Amino acid sequence: MHWKGFLVGLVGISVAVYMSNEGDEIGKKVDFKEAKEGVTYPRMSADNIKNPKRIWKKEDLAERGGQNANRELILSIAGEVYDVGSGEKHYAPGTGYSGFTGRDASRAFVTGEYNETAVKGLEDLTDTQIKSIMEWRQFYRDHEDYRFVGVLEGDYFTASGQPTEHLLEVNKAFERATHNENLQKDVSKQFLTCNSKHEAAKDYFELWCDDSYHKKGSTPTYMITRIKSSKEETPGRCVCATPELIEGMLAKNTEPKSETVSHFFPFPECEKGAQSCKRPKGAKPPA
Repeated sequence: MHWKGFLVGLVGISVAVYMSNEGDEIGKKVDFKEAKEGVTYPRMSADNIKNPKRIWKKEDLAERGGQNANRELILSIAGEVYDVGSGEKHYAPGTGYSGFTGRDASRAFVTGEYNETAVKGLEDLTDTQIKSIMEWRQFYRDHEDYRFVGVLEGDYFTASGQPTEHLLEVNKAFERATHNENLQKDVSKQFLTCNSKHEAAKDYFELWCDDSYHKKGSTPTYMITRIKSSKEETPGRCVCATPELIEGMLAKNTEPKSETVSHFFPFPECEKGAQSCKRPKGAKPPA
């Protein structure tokens, strides 16, 4: 037989079945309707993440993006390859996460862009963005049904399965971001966030500090804490602070070993010493 394919009507679903010259089925094309109803993909055995044996090439990964139900459903994140065949309702063609399969689209986990830029490296991303991607990597590592099945040769791993310089830099960025996040958490423990109340019918919102929760005598204050070693902008927040707390933190700014620098700004609508005030909706931060 020298024909390349034919369409089979199966319970109202159009399925393309491709045959070799000998008549062996080599591919079953998955369409959106079928993906929604559930497709069963073959699964791969797990590889050893500490000493991976399988080294994938991009073209091999591309064949496993879910279009062919006779091939595994695979994705890669930061060069680590995972069989996500048990999650076909999420990753098969036409579903919400199908843009990740058949390639390494690590960037898309934070950019949401699934075009050709999704397969670029992470050099231009911030440490915080890279941390988010690495947290997704951990999600796949920890998942009880998804399986680590090797590494992808390219940006993150060499042809022999060794980490590239780019991956080493990505891991360092992840460590920096984690450290900086912990520094911010330490500051947040000292300066608790203000209480706030928003009502749709009112053109203002309320900010207040509560002596039963916040440090006694605290007043609403706008605070920005920056990590000295980081170039990333840090969003400010309303905190409840006493003059003593503020003075102590400002003194800490000048300490050589201090890794953070904090600034405080009063809200123009809040009277000095008042524990509550009202701000117009849409009002910009005081700094």
